[in-house]
Amino acid sequence: MTKPNRTKSNDARRNVAPVAKPQTEAARVAAVLRASASYRPRKEGEPPVDREVMGAVLVRRLMTMLGHPLRCGDALCRRAGRCVGPTIRCDRDFPPPVMTPAQGDEAIAHFRKMLTADIARRGGM
Repeated sequence: MTKPNRTKSNDARRNVAPVAKPQTEAARVAAVLRASASYRPRKEGEPPVDREVMGAVLVRRLMTMLGHPLRCGDALCRRAGRCVGPTIRCDRDFPPPVMTPAQGDEAIAHFRKMLTADIARRGGM
């Protein structure tokens, strides 16, 4: 008689969707980026997604909202019109400019306006 697999029960106790445990750091990052590219909003009753995956999903959405994929070096992003590349190249290709504190406050205010308008356009949260 074999012993039950403990991995499944541990993931169920944490109530987090399991992400494969790669052997190296580079493989782990690649797995997170792949999961973020194929992210779909979860349905009622499904376990939440890993925090790293949600962070990458957020970065992809921000890059798309800022319009970076339209001039991204990754052809997949340009064709899709949104950040879908396997490495989130838009984030690397377009680093944030150096800003003074006043410029930073102005940029945050502008971002909040854009975010509020996008939420209103989509029908609220």
